[in-house]
Amino acid sequence: MKIYTSRYSNQKGIIESGLVPVRITLGKPKFELSYDYDELRMLAPYGLFGIDDKNEFTRKYREYLNQHGIKKIRKALHEISQKHGGKGLVLLCYEDVHKSGEWCHRRLFADWWKDKTGEDIEELPPPYRQESMFDRQ
Repeated sequence: MKIYTSRYSNQKGIIESGLVPVRITLGKPKFELSYDYDELRMLAPYGLFGIDDKNEFTRKYREYLNQHGIKKIRKALHEISQKHGGKGLVLLCYEDVHKSGEWCHRRLFADWWKDKTGEDIEELPPPYRQESMFDRQ
């Protein structure tokens, strides 16, 4: 099962990917989405809201993930995938990590997962937009 991360507003990319969208945030999006999603609350950063220091947030989020452990998290991810015919997953939150200085817990989870399993979780790119000759002016 392949796992990616993205933000809720990458709607076209998420739909085109064919992956199962999975909410990993504390709150639901307050804007309309063009897709349905499943959710995995154990990856939401409970108790960490308001911590702006990335190092402190990272340390506490990793402690939180360690409490759940790889086996429990992998089982939960696998169950969501199996519920949708074995499809890959895309874990969702809000931040645009392509902007300089932006970070979020979905990428911190991806780093933690890589450290624990050796498996990469890539950020889902936005959908390809073909440049027209008029865009070059």
